[in-house]
Amino acid sequence: YNLLENEINRARRYRHKLSLLMIDIDHFKNINDKYGHLAGDRILQEIASNIEQTIRQIDIPARYGGEEFAIILPETTCSAARVIAERLRKKVESEKIDISQAYSEQKEVQVTISIGVSEFNEHTILTPKDLYKKADEALYQAKEQGRNRVILYQND
Repeated sequence: YNLLENEINRARRYRHKLSLLMIDIDHFKNINDKYGHLAGDRILQEIASNIEQTIRQIDIPARYGGEEFAIILPETTCSAARVIAERLRKKVESEKIDISQAYSEQKEVQVTISIGVSEFNEHTILTPKDLYKKADEALYQAKEQGRNRVILYQND
């Protein structure tokens, strides 16, 4: 939360936009159960690599929990964040991940991700926890609506 708090303070002070992506690997538990945790680790590494290739240098990626990632997007509107999220989602969906070294035979798997997007708003989102909670709610909606999609948090 420290990095996110710093970015919120910067956005508030300079009146910049700030967005947050929460990313979850769809059906990750099934992958771990079917192919083992080494295969799961390989998939996490590949998703992290895809994130690094998709975001700008000023963006801040982080692992959040088991199969979740967060990306802080400074100076980014919600609509611009959606473009980045869609680019990442399509990149992950289009690739097959080689898990042969972690699995007992030659094997490639395809995975998808769900992404929730929220944007800092100094009137309704005041803390890092607020911004995270809104992105997480959008992520939950993406999973509820069938996974492999990007959902923007809609302010009330």
